[in-house]
Amino acid sequence: MQRIDNVLGAINDVVVAEKIDKAHQRARQIFDDRRTVIRDYREFEDVTSRFVIHQSREAVGGGTLSRSEAIGQASHILNQSRRYGSVNNAYQAAVSGRNGGLPGVLDEMASVFTDISSRNYIRAAIDQYVSPVSWEDRKAIVREIFSRYRHILPADLQNADPDQFANNYSALIEGLADAGRRYGDQLWRNLP
Repeated sequence: MQRIDNVLGAINDVVVAEKIDKAHQRARQIFDDRRTVIRDYREFEDVTSRFVIHQSREAVGGGTLSRSEAIGQASHILNQSRRYGSVNNAYQAAVSGRNGGLPGVLDEMASVFTDISSRNYIRAAIDQYVSPVSWEDRKAIVREIFSRYRHILPADLQNADPDQFANNYSALIEGLADAGRRYGDQLWRNLP
């Protein structure tokens, strides 16, 4: 089995869902806060920081965060939110009960937290098989990808020198995994 097979196996959707997504879903389900709205920003900070601490402990297995670290992470998470886009919009939803109210905010935080954890897991899984500090390791994995998957790479890459992509090996691996997710068996059917 080639090393690229190990990498792709470690970052496939089923593995990521089992190791990351389910843990965050379970953690969200057991976070006990039945309010649909909050009164003020202090209460908002309290709930969202407790939620970050809870998710970190239950889903990520992280150590204890201070309240200020958790508030900072909550802000970061909410600013990355596709649903709310900012702390202010999430706060307005939690105060008014609109756009999902507080439960919607917590659901969205869990979703963003899951995305962040998934990206971190994928990065660590790739690093387990390809040393990010080894030029030779990065060249070797790119050469392996080109050798095995050249025919499914974009046309402008098919005749390129694989070594020129060694600095972008991670993006190449993630792109290959993404193509596998989107096209499944159709993509892998004609492998040499």
